[in-house]
Amino acid sequence: MKWKKVVRKVVGFGLTGILAIGMMGCQGGQEEEEILTVCVDVGTEDIGSMIADGWSNLDEGMKTELVVIPSDETVAQTKIKELRTEIMSGGGPDVFLLSADRNQRLFEDPKKNMYSDTFLPLDDYMSDAKYMKPEEWNQAVLESGRTEEGQVVLPVLYSYYAFAFQTSCLENPGEIPSSLEKFLACEDPLIGSDVASFSHLAMLYSFGELADYQEEKLFFSEEDLLKRVEEILDYKIKWPLKWSLDTEVEGVVAHGEVDGTFFSNVDRFPGEEETVFAFPNDQGGVTARVKMYAAINRNTELPEQAFAALDFLLSNEVISGEGFPYGEDKWAGRGNWFSPALGGISVNQTLTQEACRSQTAKDALKKMNSQITAVRYPSILDQEIQQTYLEAGLNASGPHPDEAARKDLVSRAYERMEMQLSE
Repeated sequence: MKWKKVVRKVVGFGLTGILAIGMMGCQGGQEEEEILTVCVDVGTEDIGSMIADGWSNLDEGMKTELVVIPSDETVAQTKIKELRTEIMSGGGPDVFLLSADRNQRLFEDPKKNMYSDTFLPLDDYMSDAKYMKPEEWNQAVLESGRTEEGQVVLPVLYSYYAFAFQTSCLENPGEIPSSLEKFLACEDPLIGSDVASFSHLAMLYSFGELADYQEEKLFFSEEDLLKRVEEILDYKIKWPLKWSLDTEVEGVVAHGEVDGTFFSNVDRFPGEEETVFAFPNDQGGVTARVKMYAAINRNTELPEQAFAALDFLLSNEVISGEGFPYGEDKWAGRGNWFSPALGGISVNQTLTQEACRSQTAKDALKKMNSQITAVRYPSILDQEIQQTYLEAGLNASGPHPDEAARKDLVSRAYERMEMQLSE
């Protein structure tokens, strides 16, 4: 076995010890001890450490080493460049466990990487999984990590843009808009003011799938993008912000990107009728965005061990925080690893349902999940859409100010997105 990059951060196994063993191995002509490398970022480092500590104990001492993309943007960019070079040269970490929604990302567009021989197909491994139960997962979200080669990415956390209101505070609770067109025409001041306060999310989640990565084509035109920018800006102008985002507003139960806190807020008012719904996309369904995902490097020399680590991570026992017993009064993977602070909700629908205390929350989760028609991985395309909207709205004090400049802004953004797809 080739020597595995001992300069990286080692979890659960001292660097000095590894060097010592390596020197002894070289002197004695013996094989080096296998070490599984897991690439993480600041959003997934704690979970990566849990894999290293917990799974290593459960798997009879398999050693796991973390490769950390740091939080400092300059240092992170240097590390990312180094890792990309390694991967392109046939090396790199064995496992990737990454936050999807960060400024500095190892894979700028994970969906695009799914079609570039970056990740190992997992179907054969999943059919023999020891712990994970994919049949209990959100199938629409799981399917987003699939290509013609099979499952190449495992979504871990996802979210969508949703709201919960006290039904008694809505003007027409029986007429909740079910399409983007109806939403933009909605005259309920509570809904309008609340959506306007998160108009950047409305812009982002109003689109379904953005591109065909095999054909390298965007699913929307430059004219479509301009129209959407103007529609959302008009909506924001129509419903000026009446409160600060941290203000408690009568009638508003929860809003924003859905995570564990969203459903905790829905559970706050037992016995009171609430109206919960997700923001619709332009296809009449709901767009979800993956917040965390896992994959195995196609270059790995340890595919079985790499999948075993993910099998442990995505087990019901670890996701629920219960963990696995080993030894005397010891537990591998016990703890609240998938906390609301990570953003998003678990792809495991069964456990997410169980975490909802009220029937209102359970029913709302089930309904919104059933409406998902598109699942995206945050990418440069998303960044371009959101940044274009934000820049187009600067100094906006009325309908379509600086129309020529806005058209030029959208045109340049669209050109960049086309170039990104073709690279």
